Formats: sequence, structure tokens, C-alpha cells
Amino acid sequence: MVQEVDDLINPFKERNECRYWQTEFWGKWMASAVDAYKYRPDEKLKQKIDIAVSQLLATQTPNGYIGNYADTCHLQGWDVWGRKYTMLGLLKWYEVTKDAKILRAAVLLADHLMAETGQGKADLYKTGNFRGMPSSTVLEPMVMLYKATKQEKYLNYCRYIIDQWENTPDGPRLISKALNHVPVSERFPVEEKDWWSWKNGQKAYEMMNCYKSLLDFYEIEPNPKYLEAVLNAANNIVSDEINIAGSGASYECWFNGKHKQTRAAVNVMETCVTFTWMQLCAKLFSLTADAKWVDQFEISAYNALPASMRDDGSTFMKYPSLCGHRCESYPQPGMKFLNCCIANGPRGFMVVPPLAVMKQNNKVFVNFYSELKSEVNLDVSHSLILQQSTQYPENGHVEILIGLQKDAKFSLNLRIPEFSKSTEIEINGETFAGITEKGYLKIERTWKNSDKLQITFDMNPRMIEQDASIAFMFGPAVLAADQRFNKENVDEVVSLPSGQNAAQLQMLEPENGSRLRFKTMLRMGTYLEDEAGNPRELYLCDFASAGATWQPDSRYRVWLPLILFPVNK
Repeated sequence: MVQEVDDLINPFKERNECRYWQTEFWGKWMASAVDAYKYRPDEKLKQKIDIAVSQLLATQTPNGYIGNYADTCHLQGWDVWGRKYTMLGLLKWYEVTKDAKILRAAVLLADHLMAETGQGKADLYKTGNFRGMPSSTVLEPMVMLYKATKQEKYLNYCRYIIDQWENTPDGPRLISKALNHVPVSERFPVEEKDWWSWKNGQKAYEMMNCYKSLLDFYEIEPNPKYLEAVLNAANNIVSDEINIAGSGASYECWFNGKHKQTRAAVNVMETCVTFTWMQLCAKLFSLTADAKWVDQFEISAYNALPASMRDDGSTFMKYPSLCGHRCESYPQPGMKFLNCCIANGPRGFMVVPPLAVMKQNNKVFVNFYSELKSEVNLDVSHSLILQQSTQYPENGHVEILIGLQKDAKFSLNLRIPEFSKSTEIEINGETFAGITEKGYLKIERTWKNSDKLQITFDMNPRMIEQDASIAFMFGPAVLAADQRFNKENVDEVVSLPSGQNAAQLQMLEPENGSRLRFKTMLRMGTYLEDEAGNPRELYLCDFASAGATWQPDSRYRVWLPLILFPVNK
């Protein structure tokens, strides 16, 4: 609501750009604003969206173009990327309003792009940077446009984009490389001088956006190779790239980062990567009903995403790394305060509500545990109300109250988080024991109004060790040592007290805006004789709250370096 619409519109009026990406911001803002409006309709927000749309449409040229690139620079740089976000924003609002003039504008914009690219014209994958992956993400709104118009030409253009990936001499090979299990960090290695060029095929944000768009197309044309390719790529991202906090990439590209996360990397954990990873995981769950993807989503939602945001929601950090201190992000070309991550951050939060509780066929999936009330349509005339009461993830106790107008038989599937090694379930006070499959405990029965479920998850703190460093988690939350809470330097080397193979954590009352706070005892420093070797107090808070002042006084660290003992080599 605080965004000035004029700032978003001004770039579209100039049309003198040949390099930068100012026109992505209108579409990103629109996407999150529309999702926010759908979640909680607000008349003032609607008025602002309407103004933003009408002002944008006033910039459309007679040939259908909406953008800020000079006529002589069309298809260069981030031109098609900006058009993609413009189409996306328009079509998302059209889905809400069914306003014919909005659809007409999107049609004209798409037709103009198709007049410039396609068979016998410019190759789409040759436009822009990063093997054409940014331009290729126009697949997403093209799928939406086909659904809205049922015009075969848009479906054919989607096929053309995918064909360009695979059947051109140097396309990005997003499908074949995934089917052949080529790691995402090894797709098209380049030297540093070519990092920001067309040659680099490892750009994380845009690659995942392409895969999510391919899944959108898969829902229209369910070629099993498409789903297999995305699953292979996503599984590789889980195994090799996503770090403990649910994000990844350095210099915005994949770099086998999960195995290097104990070291500080340059420009790591771009918020755009976090959001797009969450978006891809949500899409994969919708197609597979596998809790693995919600587990991944949850880690990002409780750690990397909120860590990037100021507590008051006023801005987002571009690279909220696993150590250091939070700081303001610079505005990008032509904008007063926006950059790509400030624009994408709110979109991450708006992916959460649709995933929290979902229905597929006669199955209801409870994916998120939070204070919430969700209405699920069981059939045309019958709805289910799920009311959750919990302080999760501060503790593992969840109560779910069933609201029904009449008795109903359906399958309620409770996600059992991967970290919970022992979970207790009670229905109306009686213990329920069932089999967990694909991460869900299935409860199929005839449900009655006011049935009550009590869930207790195993929330024992966990110590993780990697590359001579240790880190801690509590439930889905990563913990960090924040200088605000500690007398000791949070960058000091540590070792476990004698005779212990894991640190013991004591839960404390939160303070200074933290959501979780713990105390542990560790030996600290390299001098371990006499009193210096005695364990000392180290205080940890949740990673999302670490660095909350966005100043050096709130320096933090997730991975604590272990001291080297010569007997351990």
C-alpha cells in the first residue's frame, strides 16, 4: 500500500532503455498485490490496483508493446523479462475482475512479442542473458493467456519455447540435462568475465522460474518427461544447493552451495531465489502430494524469507547470508528504493496461505501449522472449517477443531514434518496410530462437527555438523548466535564440553524481538587451559530474528566453527 504507483509507471513512459530491467517492478508489485487482495479483500487496495492497471494501459503503443526499451533495442537485455512480468500482473488481475480490457491488453502485448519472435523470426532463447532463461519464463503468462482465451496460437507458442530449449544448437537444455541428471551448478560453466552474460546457464532464480512454468504447461499437456525433468532438477537442488535456512546460490547462480555453506560466500541467498524456490516447491506438491516439498517450503518460510525482511515489513534485504549483519539493499536502475528482492519478498509470504490447507479429490491436506482458520469446500453445498490453535514453532502442540454442517466422510492428511521423529496424535482424547506415507498421516473416517485433534510433534533441538562447524535447529527453525545476546564474540571458534558429543540447549523466554531463544554451554576460543577451557554461555535465537537491528551491533552467525584438535587431524 505504501508503494507509489507513479514510480512503477514512469519507466514505461520513457522507452529509451537498452539494458536494464525497470519494467519488472510493476508486474511483481501487481502479482503480490493481487494475491494479497484475494487473501484479504480490501477496497483501498483494489482502488490502488485499478489505478496501477489503468495507468499502465495508457502506455500501451498501437502495436501492443508495453515496456521501456527503445524501438532499436527490442529483445535486448531484460526487455522480454519485463514484458513477461507485465503480462503476469495483468492476467492475475484479469482472473479476479474478468475485465475484458485487461485481457485485451495482455493479448495485444503477447501478439506483439509473437510478431517479433518465433518461427522464421528472432529466436526467443537468444534474447537477453543467461541462455535465454529469463526470456523463456514468458512461458508462465502464455499458459495463463491460453487458459483465458483458449486460442491455439498461445499454446503453440508455449510449445515453441520448450522446443527452443532442446532443439536449438546452444539452447539451455533444461529438460534433457535434468533427465540426464546434470547438476544445476554444472550446466554451462563460465569464467568470471562471462558471469553476467548470455553464456551463463546456471542462474538460479530464472532457471527455477522456467521449471515452474514448465509444470504449468504440464497441467495442459501432461508429458511425463516434463514432470520427471523438474523433479530431477529439484531433487538436485535439494541435495546440492539449498542450505540449512532454505535458500541458496552465490552471485545469484548455483554453485554446489549446500556443500560449501559453512563458508561465507559472496552475495549468497538472494531473496528472489528463496521466493522462487518456495513457489517451485508449492507447485511440485500440488502435482505429487509429497510432503517432501512442503518440508522444504517450510524451512524457507520460517528462515530465509523472514530473515530477509525488516521486522516492520518496510523493506527486504537482497542477500541475508548465514553470517554477518543485515543491511539495506541498494535500489536498482531507475527506481527510488525498489530492487528485485524488495519486489519479490512480499510474493513469498503470499505463497503460504494457498498451501497451508489444500484439497485434492476427497483428500484434505494440512500442510502448515499456525493460528489459522481455513474453509474447504468438500462439495457444492458442503464446506469444512478447520480451526487451528497453536504456538508452533515455539512448541510442538497443535489443536485442530473440525467444523461441519453435517457428518462427512473424507480423508484428512496431516503432514508430519521430517524433523519430528515421534509424533503423538489424539482424536477426541483417544490415541490414534496410523501409517505415514509420503510424509502424511492419513486419517480416513466419518467426521463430525466439533471433532478435535491434538498433535504433539517432537521438537527436540538438533545439532548439525558439517565441515568442522556446528549449527542448531529447533523444529523447522534455524538458530543463530546474535551479538546482542552474547558477551563472547559470535565469530569465536568453539568446542564441545569434555565428554559430550552434542551440545545441550536450554529454552529461554524470548527477548529483544526474538521468537525463540536458547542457552548452551560451549568451550570457546583457542586457549583451553585452566578456567579458559571451562564451558561458557552462548545464547542463540531464531535465524529470522538474528541481526534484527540491521546494524553491526547485531552481528550473527549460524555455523559455529569448531576448533581443530591435532588428535582429530
